[in-house]
Amino acid sequence: MVIKWGRNGEFLACPQYPECKSTKNFKRGNEGEIEIAVEEEVDEACEKCARPMLLRFGKFGKFLGCSGYPECKNIQPLQKPVDLGIKCPECKEGNIKERKSRWGKMFYGCDKYPECKFASWDKPLPTPCPDCDSPILVEKVLKRTGRTHRCYKKECGYSIQVVEQ
Repeated sequence: MVIKWGRNGEFLACPQYPECKSTKNFKRGNEGEIEIAVEEEVDEACEKCARPMLLRFGKFGKFLGCSGYPECKNIQPLQKPVDLGIKCPECKEGNIKERKSRWGKMFYGCDKYPECKFASWDKPLPTPCPDCDSPILVEKVLKRTGRTHRCYKKECGYSIQVVEQ
């Protein structure tokens, strides 16, 4: 194995690339010696096979992966999506959860994805729209206009300015 440099830092790789694509993460000790990073076991069980989950590192950062890989390919994010306790206005079955996009920006989506495609960049509120039948309003914060609550349906057009106290 040889030390290579990638966008996420140093890693060990096989010098026979592209025939061999074996890689490993490592840590440097106090004297500069190389120690191969061991995947840490966390006190959580896999939802699919009940084996212990391991803390792993991929191209999008740290995540939890099943120790039974490759038989079980279950993975989970380190931070679980926060449930807002608001029913999805489109499928009316799932709940809206706070999630992070792959670029780290917060968005809100239905937990029944991919069956339900509801997603919003604006924070949903459990208040129904007074103009239409929409079960939720969304909170939009802009530098120019400040905080406004508006209907999530664009064709409705309901919007109200929220006065900060």
